[in-house]
Amino acid sequence: MRGAVADPPPPALSLASGLPASFFGNDLTADLVAAFDEVLAPIMTTLDDLAAYFDPRYAPDDCLVWLGGWINTLIDARWSADRVRRHLPDLLLALISRGTVAGIEAGVRACTGHQPTVTDNGGVGWSERPQGSPPGRPGARLEIRVRLPDEDADTVRSLVHAVVADLKPAHVAVSIQLD
Repeated sequence: MRGAVADPPPPALSLASGLPASFFGNDLTADLVAAFDEVLAPIMTTLDDLAAYFDPRYAPDDCLVWLGGWINTLIDARWSADRVRRHLPDLLLALISRGTVAGIEAGVRACTGHQPTVTDNGGVGWSERPQGSPPGRPGARLEIRVRLPDEDADTVRSLVHAVVADLKPAHVAVSIQLD
């Protein structure tokens, strides 16, 4: 959640503009309305700029992980704001294309920072002869290969497993290789 904002700008429109002129015969009313304006200024400012909170290009840094959590739960709270901004489009693609090769590639790329190679066997078996047994493996299978420079393979392996488990169809077997 957002913290307090020091010295918010005054609201563009004061509450006094909605009151009849007969209310302003004394200083008490003007002071009371000014106090309400001051208390409500942060709320009005946030509501005026609400669209920016939902756009990763403009959202404040402290809102990015919260915003990313709407798209994918695998965003790490330790990520920098720049990394979240850079990878939110891939996470959105992963969400939209969930269960496809493109979605899995985008999710692994976003969460690890490495481009994976994802191979899908299509999960279809067929035979050239009627009533013949199909060649190869008939079940759906994904093979994912991620080339790593010098990094902690165990951390990346667990992250790739988590991303793939979140994005793949439940019945599909997976083979993950880290080089």
